[in-house]
Amino acid sequence: RAKGRLSEVGSAITERQAKREKIGRFVSCLEQMDGPLTKFKEDDWYSLVEYATVYSREDIRFTFKNGMEIKA
Repeated sequence: RAKGRLSEVGSAITERQAKREKIGRFVSCLEQMDGPLTKFKEDDWYSLVEYATVYSREDIRFTFKNGMEIKA
């Protein structure tokens, strides 16, 4: 029972460390930008967005590199 819990905690720690690294890269990308985004720049888009998921014509979601998801 303790071994199972130890394994769960170890997995949770690994997931959180990966998420922290991902957020760190995201923040670094934001810090390198010249002020607020006022116009679309393809390079900025690719540096911030991890992937897009299309569920239907009305439901398209973008997942950013920090894990945040928005519905378009």
